[in-house]
Amino acid sequence: MTRLYPYVGSRNILERTQGHPPGAPIRSAADLTRYVAAAGQDELTVTYTVDGEGLLRVADRHSEHVACAGNTPVRAAGEMTIELLAEVSEVLFITNQSTGYCPEPACWDSVAKALDAAAVEHPQAFTTAFEFRRCERCSAINIVKDGWLYCPCGAQLTSHWNFGSTT
Repeated sequence: MTRLYPYVGSRNILERTQGHPPGAPIRSAADLTRYVAAAGQDELTVTYTVDGEGLLRVADRHSEHVACAGNTPVRAAGEMTIELLAEVSEVLFITNQSTGYCPEPACWDSVAKALDAAAVEHPQAFTTAFEFRRCERCSAINIVKDGWLYCPCGAQLTSHWNFGSTT
Protein backbone atom coordinates (compact mmCIF):
# COMPACT_ATOMS: atom_id res chain seq x y z
CA MET A 1 0.00 0.00 0.00
CA THR A 2 1.06 3.57 -0.64
CA ARG A 3 1.80 5.63 2.44
CA LEU A 4 -0.32 8.71 3.01
CA TYR A 5 1.56 11.46 4.80
CA PRO A 6 -0.47 13.50 7.29
CA TYR A 7 0.28 17.18 7.78
CA VAL A 8 2.93 17.41 10.53
CA GLY A 9 3.95 21.06 10.23
CA SER A 10 3.16 24.18 12.19
CA ARG A 11 -0.33 24.60 13.62
CA ASN A 12 -0.05 28.34 12.84
CA ILE A 13 0.54 27.60 9.15
CA LEU A 14 -2.36 25.15 9.12
CA GLU A 15 -4.70 27.73 10.64
CA ARG A 16 -3.45 30.49 8.33
CA THR A 17 -4.13 28.39 5.21
CA GLN A 18 -7.67 27.29 6.14
CA GLY A 19 -10.05 28.17 3.33
CA HIS A 20 -7.33 28.59 0.69
CA PRO A 21 -8.18 26.84 -2.57
CA PRO A 22 -6.17 23.69 -3.36
CA GLY A 23 -3.48 23.75 -6.02
CA ALA A 24 -4.25 23.46 -9.71
CA PRO A 25 -4.97 19.85 -10.73
CA ILE A 26 -2.58 18.49 -13.35
CA ARG A 27 -4.23 15.69 -15.30
CA SER A 28 -2.33 16.21 -18.56
CA ALA A 29 0.81 17.76 -19.96
CA ALA A 30 -1.44 20.48 -21.43
CA ASP A 31 -2.65 21.38 -17.91
CA LEU A 32 0.93 21.85 -16.75
CA THR A 33 1.90 23.80 -19.86
CA ARG A 34 -1.07 26.16 -19.40
CA TYR A 35 -0.11 26.69 -15.75
CA VAL A 36 3.50 27.60 -16.61
CA ALA A 37 2.47 29.75 -19.59
CA ALA A 38 -0.03 31.65 -17.42
CA ALA A 39 2.85 32.62 -15.14
CA GLY A 40 4.53 34.26 -18.15
CA GLN A 41 7.82 32.46 -17.63
CA ASP A 42 9.86 29.89 -19.52
CA GLU A 43 10.96 28.27 -16.26
CA LEU A 44 8.91 28.08 -13.10
CA THR A 45 9.44 26.50 -9.68
CA VAL A 46 6.25 25.40 -7.95
CA THR A 47 5.00 23.71 -4.81
CA TYR A 48 3.42 20.35 -5.61
CA THR A 49 1.49 17.61 -3.88
CA VAL A 50 0.17 14.23 -4.96
CA ASP A 51 -3.14 13.59 -3.23
CA GLY A 52 -4.54 10.33 -1.89
CA GLU A 53 -6.07 9.51 -5.27
CA GLY A 54 -2.74 10.06 -7.06
CA LEU A 55 -3.63 13.45 -8.57
CA LEU A 56 -0.79 15.94 -8.98
CA ARG A 57 -1.54 19.50 -7.82
CA VAL A 58 0.69 22.55 -8.25
CA ALA A 59 0.66 25.99 -6.67
CA ASP A 60 2.84 29.08 -6.39
CA ARG A 61 6.22 28.22 -4.88
CA HIS A 62 5.54 30.49 -1.92
CA SER A 63 2.34 28.72 -0.96
CA GLU A 64 2.19 26.06 1.73
CA HIS A 65 1.98 22.39 0.83
CA VAL A 66 -1.02 21.91 3.12
CA ALA A 67 -2.91 24.60 1.17
CA CYS A 68 -1.89 23.03 -2.16
CA ALA A 69 -3.22 19.70 -0.89
CA GLY A 70 -6.51 21.20 0.30
CA ASN A 71 -5.62 20.26 3.89
CA THR A 72 -5.60 16.51 3.17
CA PRO A 73 -2.98 13.78 3.61
CA VAL A 74 -0.73 13.31 0.57
CA ARG A 75 1.22 10.58 -1.17
CA ALA A 76 4.02 13.07 -1.89
CA ALA A 77 4.92 16.75 -1.59
CA GLY A 78 7.83 18.95 -2.55
CA GLU A 79 9.02 21.44 -5.14
CA MET A 80 9.57 21.09 -8.86
CA THR A 81 11.06 23.29 -11.54
CA ILE A 82 9.32 23.14 -14.89
CA GLU A 83 10.66 24.36 -18.22
CA LEU A 84 8.36 25.47 -21.01
CA LEU A 85 9.79 24.61 -24.44
CA ALA A 86 7.81 25.27 -27.62
CA GLU A 87 4.42 24.71 -25.98
CA VAL A 88 5.53 21.60 -24.05
CA SER A 89 6.46 21.42 -20.37
CA GLU A 90 9.16 19.24 -18.84
CA VAL A 91 10.09 18.82 -15.19
CA LEU A 92 13.80 19.68 -14.82
CA PHE A 93 14.28 19.40 -11.06
CA ILE A 94 12.13 17.81 -8.39
CA THR A 95 12.46 17.26 -4.64
CA ASN A 96 10.48 15.94 -1.71
CA GLN A 97 11.27 19.09 0.28
CA SER A 98 8.20 19.73 2.39
CA THR A 99 8.52 20.42 6.10
CA GLY A 100 4.73 20.39 6.29
CA TYR A 101 4.44 16.72 5.31
CA CYS A 102 8.05 15.47 5.62
CA PRO A 103 7.62 12.75 2.99
CA GLU A 104 10.20 10.01 2.61
CA PRO A 105 12.28 9.66 -0.57
CA ALA A 106 10.25 6.48 -1.24
CA CYS A 107 7.30 8.72 -2.19
CA TRP A 108 9.02 9.09 -5.58
CA ASP A 109 6.92 6.23 -6.96
CA SER A 110 3.73 8.24 -6.37
CA VAL A 111 5.25 11.31 -8.01
CA ALA A 112 6.43 9.34 -11.04
CA LYS A 113 3.00 7.69 -11.44
CA ALA A 114 1.24 11.07 -11.30
CA LEU A 115 3.64 12.62 -13.83
CA ASP A 116 3.43 9.57 -16.10
CA ALA A 117 -0.39 9.61 -15.92
CA ALA A 118 -0.29 13.25 -17.06
CA ALA A 119 2.29 12.37 -19.79
CA VAL A 120 4.79 14.91 -18.39
CA GLU A 121 8.50 14.36 -19.06
CA HIS A 122 10.50 14.15 -15.83
CA PRO A 123 13.75 12.91 -14.25
CA GLN A 124 13.93 9.24 -13.26
CA ALA A 125 14.23 10.06 -9.56
CA PHE A 126 14.25 13.06 -7.24
CA THR A 127 17.05 15.40 -8.30
CA THR A 128 17.50 16.08 -4.58
CA ALA A 129 15.95 13.81 -1.96
CA PHE A 130 15.52 14.75 1.70
CA GLU A 131 15.27 12.59 4.83
CA PHE A 132 13.22 14.04 7.70
CA ARG A 133 13.11 13.11 11.38
CA ARG A 134 11.19 14.53 14.31
CA CYS A 135 13.20 14.95 17.49
CA GLU A 136 11.64 12.85 20.22
CA ARG A 137 13.00 15.24 22.88
CA CYS A 138 12.01 18.69 21.57
CA SER A 139 9.64 17.79 18.65
CA ALA A 140 11.68 19.82 16.13
CA ILE A 141 11.56 18.78 12.47
CA ASN A 142 15.05 17.94 11.22
CA ILE A 143 16.49 17.36 7.77
CA VAL A 144 19.11 14.63 7.97
CA LYS A 145 22.30 15.62 6.13
CA ASP A 146 25.25 13.34 5.53
CA GLY A 147 23.78 10.76 7.89
CA TRP A 148 23.97 13.18 10.85
CA LEU A 149 21.24 11.90 13.20
CA TYR A 150 21.39 14.58 15.88
CA CYS A 151 18.99 17.41 16.62
CA PRO A 152 20.39 20.88 17.45
CA CYS A 153 19.02 20.27 20.98
CA GLY A 154 21.59 17.47 21.30
CA ALA A 155 19.23 14.51 21.14
CA GLN A 156 19.96 11.60 18.85
CA LEU A 157 17.40 11.15 16.07
CA THR A 158 15.90 7.82 15.07
CA SER A 159 17.31 5.99 12.07
CA HIS A 160 13.81 5.68 10.57
CA TRP A 161 11.06 8.10 9.53
CA ASN A 162 8.99 8.87 12.65
CA PHE A 163 6.09 11.21 11.92
CA GLY A 164 3.21 8.73 11.96
CA SER A 165 1.22 7.71 8.91
CA THR A 166 -1.92 6.32 7.41
CA THR A 167 -2.19 3.81 4.59
